[in-house]
Amino acid sequence: MEDVADHLVHDVLPRVPFRQWVLSFPRRLRFLAARDPRVASRLLDLFTRTIFAWQRRSARRLGVAEPRTAGVTAVQRFGSAINLNVHFHTLVPDGVFDLSGPGPARFVPLRSPTDEEVVRLLTAVIRKVARAGLLDEEGASDDEPWPRSRQPRSSGGFASPIPSSTPAGPPIWTASRSTPASASTRTTGRG
Repeated sequence: MEDVADHLVHDVLPRVPFRQWVLSFPRRLRFLAARDPRVASRLLDLFTRTIFAWQRRSARRLGVAEPRTAGVTAVQRFGSAINLNVHFHTLVPDGVFDLSGPGPARFVPLRSPTDEEVVRLLTAVIRKVARAGLLDEEGASDDEPWPRSRQPRSSGGFASPIPSSTPAGPPIWTASRSTPASASTRTTGRG
């Protein structure tokens, strides 16, 4: 894994700030994604398209005519307790690339998302997953009801997980976003 990280940092990713987005799922979707790679791919597609659309909208508000973005995702299959827990860690540039001018693309940094925006993005992902037929509009799956009165939660902080359970009920959808890190300051663990 260290070799992959080294390759990404030195040969693939541009030297711009990045933000890590983490998305975890209700238990039923974790198991479906673990069993069927098409489900995992569809969940990742819905998640990344939602983030990319938010970035493009934010860039257009700044006057960027042709914003482009991309990302790289590590699909993690286990939680810290070595339990089956399919979730995504996605690195996305903390801005967009403007292709409207002559020459190479110009990087345009975006402001950090607010906690409210993260909640709205998570809600949009849940709705898209429901429309894809993987759960109902309220976010409920077969074994985990997600009452309408409960709001998705988000938290900042680098890779800080959000407690996925509450005293009142089972694990729910969670999303977090990290503080950005510049490609030039990231390390791969090599001395």
